[in-house]
Parts: sequence; structure tokens; C-alpha cells
Amino acid sequence: MRTGFSNVKSGLITSHPLEGSEKNFLQNQELLDFKMLRNTQGLQAPLKLQMERAVASKIRRLPCLPSSMVALDSLLGTDESIGFDDFLNVQGDSEVMSDPHLTMEYKLGLH
Repeated sequence: MRTGFSNVKSGLITSHPLEGSEKNFLQNQELLDFKMLRNTQGLQAPLKLQMERAVASKIRRLPCLPSSMVALDSLLGTDESIGFDDFLNVQGDSEVMSDPHLTMEYKLGLH
């Protein structure tokens, strides 16, 4: 119940041929950028960026507190654009506060 109801139909087919392409646009663009970077600067450049992104994505607050992920946003370049995720359904603006102990037990697999 934490993830909501599942819809079998939406997992089987796409409604439009471009929908599949749009879902994977960011991953395809990232792979293309890494390939171009590897061809121009060598193998170390994309590996360094991937390591920096991996480290920045692991920096978080406690699960009951919202994480801003500023370091990852600046590495990905998304800190310069405003999207729907920036002002709609922001976790920090939620009226419901979860119990920190239950949240940590769930995250650690103790509950």
C-alpha cells in the first residue's frame, strides 16, 4: 500500500510510440554525453563524473526529513531550471509528519 495501486495495462503497452522514447530521454542523453566525453577527453572523464554523481546521490538526511540534494542537482545541471518537481508535491511542504522511529525501522528493514 505504500506504492499505491498497480495498473497492469499501463505496464504492458505504451499509448503512443514516442512515450517510450520520452521516458528514456534523460538516460539516452546521459549515455550520449558520456560517449562524447570519453571520445574527446579519455576514459577517466566519464568515470570521474559517474563517481561524483554516485557520491552526491548517497548524501541524505534522515528518512523523515526532506533532502534537498543540492550537490547532485549542481552536478546534473538541474539547479538552473525550474520544473514541476520544484514546486508541486514538495515533501518538505507536507502537512503530515511521519514518525522518525518507524521510518528508520522501515528503511533498515527491521519492521
